Amino acid sequence: MKKDYFIRELINNSEKKLFFEVSEKASGVFGSHKWLSLSNNNLKLFGIFTSENELIGGFYLLFKKKYFFTLIRKPLFTPYNGLFFSNPGNNSVTINNLNKKIYAMVAEFLLNLKGYSISFYMNPKHKDMQEFIWKKFDVTPNFTYQIDLSKSIEELKSNIHHSKLRNIKSTNNKGVICKLSNNINEIKSMISHNHSLQNKIKDLKFFDKILDNFNTDKDSFSYISYLDEKAIAFAYCIHDENTAYFIMGSHDKSHNGIYPGPLSMYNSILHAKELGLHYFDFEGSMIPEVEQFYRSFGGELIPYYAIKKENILVKLLNILTR
Repeated sequence: MKKDYFIRELINNSEKKLFFEVSEKASGVFGSHKWLSLSNNNLKLFGIFTSENELIGGFYLLFKKKYFFTLIRKPLFTPYNGLFFSNPGNNSVTINNLNKKIYAMVAEFLLNLKGYSISFYMNPKHKDMQEFIWKKFDVTPNFTYQIDLSKSIEELKSNIHHSKLRNIKSTNNKGVICKLSNNINEIKSMISHNHSLQNKIKDLKFFDKILDNFNTDKDSFSYISYLDEKAIAFAYCIHDENTAYFIMGSHDKSHNGIYPGPLSMYNSILHAKELGLHYFDFEGSMIPEVEQFYRSFGGELIPYYAIKKENILVKLLNILTR
């Protein structure tokens, strides 16, 4: 007998607890209660249920107000909206049939939300976007780079662009020392003195919350580069049991011929391997110069999809307020 499925918001604590248990297994740190609780009441959890009220999947949405409009987004600093679901199919036909059914149901659910602007990001494992295209969503590819940490250190180094290796070596030779550190005050200080980085961070207070809450070797690490005992660069990552994610980095550009940014990133990649993690993920960027920097470390290009639908008034407002 075919099962029916439905989606509804999770209200009671017991359902939310179950959601987080399953979500973290499926999505890692970004599906965990610790991470998602940073968004407080702006975030809503939605479960995918069978007709027998069995939770088999879900996702999360952040609701924001902008002027008179409701914007539906992913949480800040979070790459995806966390869609996950179990598929018990035992061959390609049954697996694809259920996938299509769930995607169609999610698409219809998003369309029925009272949001003037919907932006929904898929995990890279979700590749079939036809149901969203058929329902007139704008579907655009995004990209991240992932480094396979099962490779030897020699292999990892051989994949890095020779100019980056040369920069790292010369920076070491010029007295820059890169250290594993949990000194979040130094990171906050570097950000406070870097106005261009402040402009790129959408919410400085939210990033402070990340630093304050993810500050143990069990869930994060940072490498800080020092020149004459002054912090001049950092790379900050969070991680789960599988993957380290680069969240934020910066460097002081006032020192000519010194490249502390690549040095901090390089040490972060090696540390993720030392932790026994499987992947290092740069968490993506569509900015050309940032993409080029990530690419130079030799990761594999991984596509994922953004699904969007906007009211014409929101599109006009976004154009006028750029």
